Amino acid sequence: MEKARVNTQLSVAQVRQLKEHVELAGRRLRRLVNETRKNEERLNHMRRRQKTLESDLVRRLEIEKSGTPGVDGEVLRELEKPLDYEIETAQQFQTRMAHVRHLMAELLVRTNLNEWAAQTELAEQESEVTAKIRDACKARNMLREALLESKTKAEEAMAERKDRYEELQTLEAHLEVCTAEVWLATTEKN
Repeated sequence: MEKARVNTQLSVAQVRQLKEHVELAGRRLRRLVNETRKNEERLNHMRRRQKTLESDLVRRLEIEKSGTPGVDGEVLRELEKPLDYEIETAQQFQTRMAHVRHLMAELLVRTNLNEWAAQTELAEQESEVTAKIRDACKARNMLREALLESKTKAEEAMAERKDRYEELQTLEAHLEVCTAEVWLATTEKN
C-alpha cells in the first residue's frame, strides 16, 4: 500500500514538474512568436526599402544614359569634318540675327501677355476672396446683432418675470390679509 502511495506521489510530483515545463515552454513559445513577428515586420520594412532603392538606382541609371548617350566614334568623326567650314557672309549673318531678334521680340510679347493674363486672373481671384470675406463679416455682424437682440429680449423677459413674481407675492400677501379679515369678520358675527 505504501509503495502504491509513493508511486502516486512520484507521479503527482512528475505531473507538477511536467506542468511547469509546459508553462515554461509556452512562455518561450510566446516570446519566440513575438520576436518572429517583429523580425518579419523588420524584414518587410527592409524589403520595401530595398525596392525603393532599386527603383531609385534604375531611375538614376536611365537619367545618366539619357544625359550621355553612347555614340559611336565613327559617327562623331563623320559629323566633325574639320576642314568643311561654311563661310557666312555679313548679309546672311544680319538676316539670321534679324530673325533671332524677331523671335526674341515675339517671345517677349507673349511673356508680357501671359504675365498680364496671370495678373488679371489674380486680381479677379483677389476680388472674389475680398467679396467672400466682406460677406462673412456682414454675416458675422448680423449674427452678433441678433445675439445681442435676443440677449436684450431675454433680459427684459427675466425682468418682467421678476416684476410679475413680486406682484404675485404682493397679491398673495394681500389675499392672506383679506382672508384673515374675512375670517375675523365671520368670527365676530358669530
